[in-house]
Amino acid sequence: NLSITGGFNLGGGGNTPAEYDYTMVQLSDSVDMIRGPHQIAFGVDFIHGNAVYYNTQYSNGQFAFDGSQTGFGLLDFLLGRVATLQQGADVNRHERSTYIGLFAQDTWKVNRRLTVNAGLRWDPFLPINNQNNQVLQFNAANFAAGKVSSVFTSAPAGLIFPGDSQYTDGNSETSRHMGNFAPRIGLVVDPRGQGKETIRVGYGVFFDSPPMFDYVRIGSVSPWGTLVTLNSVQFSNPYANYTGGNPFPVKVSPTESFPTQATYWEEPAKSYPTYMQQWNISFQKQFFTSFLATIS
Repeated sequence: NLSITGGFNLGGGGNTPAEYDYTMVQLSDSVDMIRGPHQIAFGVDFIHGNAVYYNTQYSNGQFAFDGSQTGFGLLDFLLGRVATLQQGADVNRHERSTYIGLFAQDTWKVNRRLTVNAGLRWDPFLPINNQNNQVLQFNAANFAAGKVSSVFTSAPAGLIFPGDSQYTDGNSETSRHMGNFAPRIGLVVDPRGQGKETIRVGYGVFFDSPPMFDYVRIGSVSPWGTLVTLNSVQFSNPYANYTGGNPFPVKVSPTESFPTQATYWEEPAKSYPTYMQQWNISFQKQFFTSFLATIS
């Protein structure tokens, strides 16, 4: 990936070899029953996801020549004066996820003028798991105290990993949330009982889950990804003045030194699942024999 201010660009974005394999297994079933004025439904939805992906987006380096060295981007390029270099190791990830949802619903015809639709869905949030323990969290108290990880002793203060006593989320980035209950309620009213006017009112809560791709950035951080950003270096040997020399290929070990000027992504340990509330109201009226007007 080469970018030259005022000149030309090569590569960039997804123009690198990569492979993403996803396998999703889903089982779902529902039961409907009619009991007098009630139409009752309940069911379950189960999805197990497996993702294995390989990405070389940062492996060859992303070089930027912006003219900050000589005043001209092309001249910086000809002289090999790199403004910014960002480079990391190949990303290899193996993630698994589990989703389960349960619901119950009742459509109750109270009388000829009123129908009530009420339901409740249980959508627990079960976070994605990484099968190689390539996850981490940032602990602000440890950072302030200068406390380092017992798993990777050379990691910057504040970072914790699976195996540290304060890491409570197994091989996930964030905690599970089991109390996600999503109610929904709807009313259908015939205000005059003539069958020509209808008022409809609905409200519901809906939860969402992150995609299997959610942890992809974490695959580029140290110690397994080691995404490094360097400024004002020479194209011929960008790591000439870098402490410890070229950090690639990466060696992952408990005592392996972590690079300086590295980038870290992490997801808060207590992040909450996304949800939305949705509501609507509408009025319908029939005119003549074949004309219907709706306002909502």
